[in-house]
Amino acid sequence: MTGGAVYAGNRAHRRWALRQHRRQLVQPLMKSLSGPLQLPIGASADTWLVVPRNPAQQGSITRVNLPDHWAGEEYQQLAIARLVDRWIKVPMEAS
Repeated sequence: MTGGAVYAGNRAHRRWALRQHRRQLVQPLMKSLSGPLQLPIGASADTWLVVPRNPAQQGSITRVNLPDHWAGEEYQQLAIARLVDRWIKVPMEAS
């Protein structure tokens, strides 16, 4: 019975941590990027972003999937990189 309680508590903690990650990092970053990238309204962050759960960890990289129609100039790519840097202090990789 104790094992079941520990298992349920662990699952609840993981779900809470994932929710906090999405609310504090992923959703604000997605809102910031949707305008400059000209993403459709209601675009899913799962499709366009990969944000590490622990950005402070060595080797963490944020990935932004660029839409096919977006032909960003160098200054636009720099603006996207600055937005990512403002929200998440890890290097960005665009694909």
